[in-house]
Amino acid sequence: MLTRSLLLFLLSLTAYLPAGAKNYIRYHQRSLVVQEQMLKGEHNKALELLHELEKRYGLMPTETFARALCQVAIGDTASARVSYLKSIEQRASLGWLFTSPPQYSTAADSLWYESVVAECEALWLSFPQFVDGPNPGMPTVVSHLNARHQFVIDSLGWFDPATQPEAQLAYDEVVEQHDQLLDSIISGKVPVPSIATYGVNLEFETFVIHCSSTLTKKTQKHFKRWLKQGLIYPRVYATCFDDLANEEGRPIPYGIFNGLRPEEFVPGHEKRRAAIGMGGDHMDKLRFHWGG
Repeated sequence: MLTRSLLLFLLSLTAYLPAGAKNYIRYHQRSLVVQEQMLKGEHNKALELLHELEKRYGLMPTETFARALCQVAIGDTASARVSYLKSIEQRASLGWLFTSPPQYSTAADSLWYESVVAECEALWLSFPQFVDGPNPGMPTVVSHLNARHQFVIDSLGWFDPATQPEAQLAYDEVVEQHDQLLDSIISGKVPVPSIATYGVNLEFETFVIHCSSTLTKKTQKHFKRWLKQGLIYPRVYATCFDDLANEEGRPIPYGIFNGLRPEEFVPGHEKRRAAIGMGGDHMDKLRFHWGG
């Protein structure tokens, strides 16, 4: 949960963003306030803030799903059904319906939610199927490369690059393919795998880790622009910087990797996360229903 001082810091940051500009960092910062209000049981307040965000930005799938949870909490199940379906239409994870179900007071509540899940599953199955998607209905431009990268990584465990240099060459080839694709995305030849197109998609985050540190260092400004434009989630942006620091053996600025010791962080990483709208581990897990 956000500490009071960190929450005040986060709110103060948003005050300095231009009122007329659509900087989605502000959106992400305010979405953390929504999660804080939900934790406190202030679902009507959360709905008011979500309404403001929708008018200014349009909700992302994470917040459309949050709206459904708030509507269930206040007993507006008719609106909640619409929000659940809308979130799936925006490519929210179908698994969220199972990891974050509402609390049932009666058998009728349970039956109502079962009907919602059935409708959402039917909608999900109606999406076009793409052979390169990590999940049915979720096309991406990076799936094939990520799958090949993982295959090569698994294979390298069986070989010693010192005695079988072809293993390292295979790995270098995959990294080069990732770099070429990132170059194409930056130059506009391939579209950014954006939230609006692909919804909640961790494939791009995985892809960033597979690019070379040399290219990542040169392209960080593009990730900042994509974050401000609302094309990527803060976690993808943080991945870009954290992985580069990890490659160079420097302290980690945002701390998205699990199992880090305190001395491995750059001091002030919590405020740094708040500044991009990511929040701490607990809030990040709550927003994406990762068992926070």
